Amino acid sequence: AVVVEAPPAMIFLSEPGIYVAVGIPYSIFFLSGRYYYYHNDHWFWAPGYGEPWVHIQHKSLPPGLRKYKIQQLHTYRDREFNVYREHGPRYKGKHFIAAEDHGHKSKEHSEKGHKKNSKGKRD
Repeated sequence: AVVVEAPPAMIFLSEPGIYVAVGIPYSIFFLSGRYYYYHNDHWFWAPGYGEPWVHIQHKSLPPGLRKYKIQQLHTYRDREFNVYREHGPRYKGKHFIAAEDHGHKSKEHSEKGHKKNSKGKRD
C-alpha cells in the first residue's frame, strides 16, 4: 500500500518529459493525466496518487516511461530534486502539488513559477 502523509510535490523532468514525486519514499510519476507507481519490478497506475493502484504491463506504459529504465528515471529525479531542494520556494522549474483525487493538479505552477489563482490568472 502507498501511504503518503501529505500531497507530494511533483517536479518536471525535462528528460524524459514527465513529472515525478519528490520528498516521499515511492517512485511515483505523473504523465498524461495519470499517476504511475513503480514497485518491485512492477508498474501500477491510478487517476490520483491516493487512489487504488492498478497493475499495468510494461508494454502498456506511455512512451515517456517505457523508454527509460527505472534507474535512469531515479537519476533524473535525484538531479532535479537537488535543485528543487536547494532553491526551495524560489525554484523556477515546472512543478505542482499532487491532488489526491482524479489526477487533478492543485497549486499548479507555470514554467516561470507563478502560481495560478482560483480564476486561472497568474498571481
